[in-house]
Amino acid sequence: MITFRKYIRIGNRPDIPAVTGPEPSEVCEVPTELTVTEHIYMKGTSESISGSVDGCVPAVYSLNDVPYDDIQIQVDGVTGPNNVYFMDDGGTLGSWLLLSNETLDTGRLSADLDSNTAEIVVQALQSTDSAEFEITFTSLPELCANPGPDLSPDYSPDMSEETVNYAHSVDGCSAVTYALSNIDDDKLQVQITSTTDDIQVFVYGDSGLIDSAEVSSTYDTGVLTGEFSSGEATVVITGADESASSDYGLTLFAELAETYYLNVSESSPYVWYKLNESSGSTAVDSSGNGFDGAISGSPVYDTNVFPAGVDEDFDTSILSQGGDKPSLYMLVSFDASIPSSMLNDAFSYEIFFRDLEAETNNGTHTLMIGWSNASFGEKNIALRVRQGKISLLHRDSGGTNHNEFGSTDILEDEWYRARVVHDPDTKNLKVLLASSADWNDWSVEIDATYDSLIAGDGTPVRLLRGYSSGNHFWGYAANSIYWDRAISYAEVPVP
Repeated sequence: MITFRKYIRIGNRPDIPAVTGPEPSEVCEVPTELTVTEHIYMKGTSESISGSVDGCVPAVYSLNDVPYDDIQIQVDGVTGPNNVYFMDDGGTLGSWLLLSNETLDTGRLSADLDSNTAEIVVQALQSTDSAEFEITFTSLPELCANPGPDLSPDYSPDMSEETVNYAHSVDGCSAVTYALSNIDDDKLQVQITSTTDDIQVFVYGDSGLIDSAEVSSTYDTGVLTGEFSSGEATVVITGADESASSDYGLTLFAELAETYYLNVSESSPYVWYKLNESSGSTAVDSSGNGFDGAISGSPVYDTNVFPAGVDEDFDTSILSQGGDKPSLYMLVSFDASIPSSMLNDAFSYEIFFRDLEAETNNGTHTLMIGWSNASFGEKNIALRVRQGKISLLHRDSGGTNHNEFGSTDILEDEWYRARVVHDPDTKNLKVLLASSADWNDWSVEIDATYDSLIAGDGTPVRLLRGYSSGNHFWGYAANSIYWDRAISYAEVPVP
């Protein structure tokens, strides 16, 4: 049983002092009457502010001469809890609570700034709080919307001329419209070159919008098919935002001569590295699927090394130096988008290569390898060159069993075209080899069947890099292509 006792205090004892403590904290109310702490006149599109607040007295920053309506606010270096408010002509557009060491990036916000002024207000969370902070305010030009295909055309190219070239310019969100006619064979290719600022391109066919991109330098739609049975198309170009002003080159192709690149494009590759970059650390994926590869090491970009008869674009290829020079190699990583486990399924892989030490190397020069684990001592499948031969190697669990699915001779310093085709239904692996004498002669073949094939899990497929520095490919490489199906001998010919 609980007994509650009631005590009645009659008076205070004078010899016992009153107990005192810190004043209770009060949550700061949203400020309504604002006194400007600092006037900031923008001389460009971005301003940085460093400040502090103590208690409920807000810091108020008045931004003047704001050039554009869209804004972005970033806050860093926060040392205490505080609220950040942004106010435009219509009142408070947004507010954000930040604790110590938190950051804020609002991204693009659309504001009402007809007066070209705005306020940023910072206030501590409670009356006993204080905080320091750094704010970056950026005024962003409005993005240009897609104007659609129904504008009056500025130009009306007749595609019976097969190839049409323009050198034009676009200013801000104003659109330049091209109404194409007489497109034959239901094919169209659009190329953008030599832009001096960011632009947008929109391509319309029979069913509506079929391709669009924001272009910073160059862009190629590849071959667009099946959308021009009417013989007509519309291409619209705008600036990327209202501040953009750009020159650009536009080339329209309607009569497309058969080329290797055209045949690859029409075969729907899953990943396609042309490897015709001239600099940088990115291998661009030309499949349209966005799997750009990361080039590691110090590759040499060389020109005029590829034999004639394939494509002019082959003029540039990558020289990957491995062997006893491990500081120079190229690694194209597919990232997690294309894990090695995909090599267990139907696939085809193709690469043009020229090994500079095919006959004299004592190690292995790896063209492609798929792993089951980040460590080489597990299961993998690899296409490799070693001591004058090209072969397909398979290691099973633990790397203890090496199953080399045959090999065939190759010559040093000669160009070859290699293709690996895997059909899991028949448990068949093929390596096809052709040379510059006849790029479509697949009479050299390594054919193998297997009981089980485990190429890997989520570890990325790697190109031109082996499991150690002595196993990196040493030579030239061009057009590394991966299909997520088993392609036939006759597909993707070299004209």
